Amino acid sequence: VLLTAAVLVAFRSQADASSHREAPAISKDAFADTTDVYAFISPENENNIVLAASWIPFEGPEGGPNYFEWDPNALYDIFVDTDGDALPNVTYTLSSRVTTVNGNTFLYNVNTINNLADPEWNRPQFITVTENNDGVITNLVANERTAPVNIGSKSTPDYDALEEEAIYSAAGGTVKVFAGQTDDAFWVDLQVFDLLTLRGQDAPIGYSTGSTNIPVDSLSGFNVHSMVIE
Repeated sequence: VLLTAAVLVAFRSQADASSHREAPAISKDAFADTTDVYAFISPENENNIVLAASWIPFEGPEGGPNYFEWDPNALYDIFVDTDGDALPNVTYTLSSRVTTVNGNTFLYNVNTINNLADPEWNRPQFITVTENNDGVITNLVANERTAPVNIGSKSTPDYDALEEEAIYSAAGGTVKVFAGQTDDAFWVDLQVFDLLTLRGQDAPIGYSTGSTNIPVDSLSGFNVHSMVIE
């Protein structure tokens, strides 16, 4: 089976370029910036494929009080070509909205978030994920809460449970969807942009001396927002 996955983010107005901060047209708009796209066989079911696309690079986990979230003004698309003609046969689209429970405070949460419906989560985000299969549109997730960001042990003490609660089942249980904050799984040493430096190599490709020539994962400790569909 031939399957090619490509991802773009489409503003409700217009956006034509997206990449991991190296595309000038998108570098000033992190919330519309695609980082990476993955496609792989499900480790739980070899008959299923998993599509994962990530946006919003360099999310600091401690980046409060206005924590990272999907941009309600953007549409996030995964385009899937199943016949090799470089045109999408299936398109998955995520849209979102944010509400404020208590308008008297700006805080993301006012106490521990124990479940997705917890009123202590003051700025919950709702997502809708649709599948457009050659013009037939199906709601996979219809205006449901996604997981909050992983703030810390006081605010989100059981984050695994919140994340699990935000995995939605669709199409009679044959499709699973998660769309929220994840670790940035990509490994890259961005020092390459210092005149194409590859640390760990001998000079002049790498640095000539010292610990500065040891490769570093520049994305370690940062998060992204990912839409994952199995």
